[in-house]
Amino acid sequence: MAVLVGLIVFVAGLVSGGSNTNQAQNKEYTVGEPASLNDRVLTVNEVQHNFVPSSTERPQQGNEFIWVNITLANTSSSAIDVNPLDFWVQDPNGVQRNAEPIQQVTDALNNPGTVAAHETLNGNLAFQVSQGAMNLKLVYKPHTFSGDTITVDL
Repeated sequence: MAVLVGLIVFVAGLVSGGSNTNQAQNKEYTVGEPASLNDRVLTVNEVQHNFVPSSTERPQQGNEFIWVNITLANTSSSAIDVNPLDFWVQDPNGVQRNAEPIQQVTDALNNPGTVAAHETLNGNLAFQVSQGAMNLKLVYKPHTFSGDTITVDL
């Protein structure tokens, strides 16, 4: 019985990210404000509304692209994974949209990869939102099975 209880506690720790140092949970950050989450620090450096790529991609009618410049710092002693599917923009109605694969915005954040120990990754993501949308939030959730998230008011 003790082995079963120990196994359940171990698995629960893995699912929750193995740590209770989630400083970002239940707090919303602003552009330029570093947000710590376990083994990483995320900063949204800049947001550009009405982003028009030089390529042929265009938003759907009634929508616009926003461009978000992000820095992700690995504060741990081992590599961390990063995936564009870990990021989405949420509007005030709760509608969430993943990043758009725009040719002009082809950099490190647009492809799954890793950030080496104690290294920093800077990149850009583009999102399609309703034209003129206000009160948008960038949501970053690096661990699918945990509640660990960073929310940044854009």
